[in-house]
Amino acid sequence: MTKRRDRDYTAELVALRAQVAALNAKHEAVSKAPGTLDEAEQRIDSWLDTLTSGLDLGAYRFVAPSAEEEWRPTAHMASEFTMQVGPLVATVARDALRAALVASVRRHLGDCETFGIEERLAKLDDLEAQLLAFERAEEALICEGERLGMALDRRPDADPRAVLELVGEPQAAA
Repeated sequence: MTKRRDRDYTAELVALRAQVAALNAKHEAVSKAPGTLDEAEQRIDSWLDTLTSGLDLGAYRFVAPSAEEEWRPTAHMASEFTMQVGPLVATVARDALRAALVASVRRHLGDCETFGIEERLAKLDDLEAQLLAFERAEEALICEGERLGMALDRRPDADPRAVLELVGEPQAAA
């Protein structure tokens, strides 16, 4: 029997566990939510800066002394140039490439909820604090039920901080 003193311990436990499950789902959603458009734009700019900073098309070959044969096109020059096409496009058409990337990110984000790094960390901290509070309430209910002789199961995934804090407390006088 899990009902004593006008209290239904099982129903209370089910309600607490539903709240814990909802908080866990919200925590996972926040953890996996995409970053903001502003952060994406900063990453795009950083990537474009990196891409364009090392551009070397071998222009030195075109100013080599005329006695040297370095200026003549070779298969090696063609492969070097091919490897530089991305940085070259990023240099010549940086604004257009950036605009295309930002538009693609906007389409990808759509209407979904996004979080900046600081906002995400603060939200996760808040959710974790709420989750721990509900798990402590769950454990307190279990301990109270046990003191009254009830067999109430603990969740195997319960936060050990919630369980261990309350299990070691001295029993209150009944």
